[in-house]
Amino acid sequence: MKRTTFVIIASFMVLAVVYPVYGQADEQIRVSGASTMFPFVAEILELHKEIHGVEFEIAAGGSGTGINNTISGASDIGMASRSISDSEKLQVEDLLVGLDTIVFVVNERNPINEISQAQLKEMYSQENVTWERFGWTNTPIVLVSKEIGRATLDLFEDFAGIKSPYREQQETPKILESAIEVGANLEVATIVGGIPNAIGYLSLGTAVELQERGMPIKILRLEGVEATTDNIVNGSYPILRELNVVYRADNEAKVQSLLELLLSDQGQEIIEKHSFIPVN
Repeated sequence: MKRTTFVIIASFMVLAVVYPVYGQADEQIRVSGASTMFPFVAEILELHKEIHGVEFEIAAGGSGTGINNTISGASDIGMASRSISDSEKLQVEDLLVGLDTIVFVVNERNPINEISQAQLKEMYSQENVTWERFGWTNTPIVLVSKEIGRATLDLFEDFAGIKSPYREQQETPKILESAIEVGANLEVATIVGGIPNAIGYLSLGTAVELQERGMPIKILRLEGVEATTDNIVNGSYPILRELNVVYRADNEAKVQSLLELLLSDQGQEIIEKHSFIPVN
């Protein structure tokens, strides 16, 4: 199992690199935030560099990190795979560039094909639940969850009706402390792809892209509904989230050409190519 996981990590780590920096900081566009948005924003930044000759630096770290970095001035652009709160909007401007959802994935050897909100809540919050309860073997369920600061965790908590055990002053049921807590979507897919009895959740766009690259994961139907673009847009798939970028008003001139490119036909085609839903 360790060998399998190592091979998967080596094959897919290209998605998690931090792009290098060249030139002076004031000549670069610095971007940080949601790992969900990293692949398509990195590609659009490359296109922006070709068109405008502007160097860039991009790093993941979570939506909260991207927003806080933008507020502090450490980043010019923050990537947030969630809506922007009213308090955050007092400090940054925001731009909707795409839509996404989260999906629940198991190893491709797992015969389970769908999951429900009630089953997820039971899996993630109750001790000693095995896959036999859901129609497979009497095998322990390896739970993979996200760390605090990740928008994917926030969305999962709201949908499943449970909270991270590391949040303060909570009265709702808790995610089991035995769950493996990770940051990036790639980490979720790597663990689930390497452990036959694991389950996790991540961005649809990332899951589809990794599947196409050979990651041995399977996307489950949720409440009997497949996570297709049509089902997400028409509301039959029960989870939808925004993909936003944020920037400071006093820094708008520096990032204006990138903002325009994100919403251009070229930018939106790149977003769609990465299996996210464009907004135009």
